[in-house]
Amino acid sequence: MLDATTLKNPPRMSIGVVVRDHKGIFVAACCHLVQRFDDPEVAEAIATRKAVSFSSEIQFQHVIISYDCQSVVKKINSQVLDLSHVEVIIQDLISGRKL
Repeated sequence: MLDATTLKNPPRMSIGVVVRDHKGIFVAACCHLVQRFDDPEVAEAIATRKAVSFSSEIQFQHVIISYDCQSVVKKINSQVLDLSHVEVIIQDLISGRKL
């Protein structure tokens, strides 16, 4: 599970990731603060990238991500390139680059 929040003054975002096993038992968690960004969609995309990266660090191979940002989910699943500033982050996820 992941979530992100943004703050306007000063602009920044906070990201949290919780990892559970297949039984729903807590395994690990991390948080991250990013300065100078306050766009909620960017925050959710970065949180998704952080969740994938963190899962890899703790050697989870099969990951299900749950979150509440429908626009990021649609962009990840879309076959059409998005021209927004979130697209670079989405392409990192799709291409499987080491994050």
